[in-house]
Amino acid sequence: MGQELSSMCTCFDTIQESKHEMSFVDPEIKSKVHEGKEKPDSNSENENSFEQVEEIQGFKYSTVYKLSGPAVQNFTQLINEGVEGYDVIIDKENCKVYSREATDGYIIKYTWNVQYSPQEFMDFMDKAELRKTWDSNIDIINVLGFYNPKESLVYTKYKKFLAFDPRDTLAFCKSTIVNGNLAEVTFSVESEAYPKGEKSVRVILYCAGLYAENIEPDDQGNKTKVTCLSHMDVGLPKALNNVARKFAGTTIPPLTKKICTELKKYYDQQ
Repeated sequence: MGQELSSMCTCFDTIQESKHEMSFVDPEIKSKVHEGKEKPDSNSENENSFEQVEEIQGFKYSTVYKLSGPAVQNFTQLINEGVEGYDVIIDKENCKVYSREATDGYIIKYTWNVQYSPQEFMDFMDKAELRKTWDSNIDIINVLGFYNPKESLVYTKYKKFLAFDPRDTLAFCKSTIVNGNLAEVTFSVESEAYPKGEKSVRVILYCAGLYAENIEPDDQGNKTKVTCLSHMDVGLPKALNNVARKFAGTTIPPLTKKICTELKKYYDQQ
């Protein structure tokens, strides 16, 4: 899922072992989030929004909702700023990875093209039950619930890597429109109902997400450009952030390649 991607973007997936089962709350709902989506009317999108949501235990929608506006604005700003001022970590034909330090943590941004429409890509990424097929670093992914078809809460735990403690995220995911294109924006939330684990480090997602835009088909048949970005604090000493962001960037090409493989497999089976 973009969640979280989907994502949330799994930019720190390398700092993650175990075999817990995934748990879902009606995952098929999520696959319909982007179906037939049109650019919302700014005056009507949130009309009666608080009356239409299903509350999720441990989280008050009105509180989380107030945080979503600034998160979408931050995401939009990061998309629109391009990559000027970013370090180029990877520059391959179909995967470009950029990163820069931030006041809190760091920002990583990467782009690649796919042979499916933005709608088809987002529909695939929305399927949390398929997440482990393309992201082997996931230990647990648990959709805690849906406020409505466009907004959900997701807990993700990543596997332990070498001497590093496992990382986890507790995040609000919102499917929306940015610059007229499909997007999923994710940011961290906290709740006493889901405390930080003693043996894991809670990653702070200031802003993360996926952005899919139409492009002119290329020689490989790609017709959508995907941008995945994340501004996060992975819980490392500040002195290590520079090393961490560059190392994380080197792990992205295998991830995007795996997504493309599973994306094709999914639609070939339809």
